[in-house]
Amino acid sequence: AAPPLLSPQMYNSLVLPGIRRIAKELRQMACEFIEYVVGGKTDDIATDMAVSGFDMIVSDFTSDAGAFTELSLDKRVLVRRNINPSIVENGPNDKLSGQVEDILCVVKKNDNFTVGTGVLSYNTPTENVLKLREMCVGK
Repeated sequence: AAPPLLSPQMYNSLVLPGIRRIAKELRQMACEFIEYVVGGKTDDIATDMAVSGFDMIVSDFTSDAGAFTELSLDKRVLVRRNINPSIVENGPNDKLSGQVEDILCVVKKNDNFTVGTGVLSYNTPTENVLKLREMCVGK
């Protein structure tokens, strides 16, 4: 469901019905919490993602967090907002701290938001991940 490859209309008519079926089947298999991960700029399909039947959806670092903020309240879905993983890997810490602060500002108004990182490479120093955790937990 790569957003640049499909229009929102194509996503809605071709992908969303299958995604809903998957969510339903996972529920029937007694999965209690299911997350729907679509990377990239997903602003245009955010509404469809929010009604997909999953408990949590991802707002990747390239998407507009604002497109997901109201949806998480209206549709009662959790949103994991990803920080750019290259910043977690390479820093600098002030840029990482700025991204964390931006997300935490949303979280303070909307407890349906959480912080994530996306896929971290094996080159990411462990201390950087721990620093990110400290930035999030310490707030």
